[in-house]
Amino acid sequence: MKRLFFIFLILIIFFFNAKEVPKYKDKGFIRNNNMEDEVICLGPRFSNYANTISVPSAGFKIKLKGKNKFNIFKVDICQMDKEKTQEIIFGVYKKSPHHRVMAKRIFIYNFTDKFVPKYRSSRLSKPLLDYMVKKENISKIYAILKTRNSKNVEVYIYDKFSFKRIYTYNLEKYEDIKFKNGNILVKDKGRWKIYEKVIS
Repeated sequence: MKRLFFIFLILIIFFFNAKEVPKYKDKGFIRNNNMEDEVICLGPRFSNYANTISVPSAGFKIKLKGKNKFNIFKVDICQMDKEKTQEIIFGVYKKSPHHRVMAKRIFIYNFTDKFVPKYRSSRLSKPLLDYMVKKENISKIYAILKTRNSKNVEVYIYDKFSFKRIYTYNLEKYEDIKFKNGNILVKDKGRWKIYEKVIS
């Protein structure tokens, strides 16, 4: 009886985890400047990653499998250069052709009737831990990077088919760093405090 109960419980857990739900989404002008499209990334209920991408207004949906999985943990739509349409920025956790280890990376895509890669970063100057996007006419990427003994924040823009670093903070003296609600937070003497408000 106990064995049947556990089998039943496992099946229930498997069923709920197998069902995909929206994990990350954003809206923007990815096809033209007259109408916004919403990009929705779906994944299993109990997972932090998404591997199904949907653009409902374009009737588009794709499920990434096997080696093609992105393991998306973030999505933003913004203007990365001076082109007419906006770009889709995916935060992904995967290997790259030139860096064959699982790691967080930033991929930039355009969308017409399908996703077209614009730039797929192998890595920034150091291993990526987290990032946030400040949406502007030319958007900026604020990245928390792992240094030799600590962490630091660097700022990048997309320039000439690559990421260009435009600013480096001096935060390695702090115990920890994180992003929250558009702010850079630092941990000093065991307490978190706002170091800078990036996105108002």
